[in-house]
Amino acid sequence: MNFCESESVGTLTNLGFTDLFKNVGTLTSLGFADLFKNVETLTNLGFTDLFKNVGTLTSLGFTDLFKNVGTLTNLGFTDLF
Repeated sequence: MNFCESESVGTLTNLGFTDLFKNVGTLTSLGFADLFKNVETLTNLGFTDLFKNVGTLTSLGFTDLFKNVGTLTNLGFTDLF
């Protein structure tokens, strides 16, 4: 596959980096204080609970995970781009 043939990527770049950073500016206007306040709320749940859930996810098995990845790659990178 040649990246030059990627029509979708070309469409995305036509939006322009100026528009991208304008949106980033809008996001940052929320303020980092608010961001970290929310992070603090999340950490109040506790890392023990977080990793307990991660353990539950991993019990599905990496074999199943990569089986699904294989299914996705069967679509082909050409279709993706």
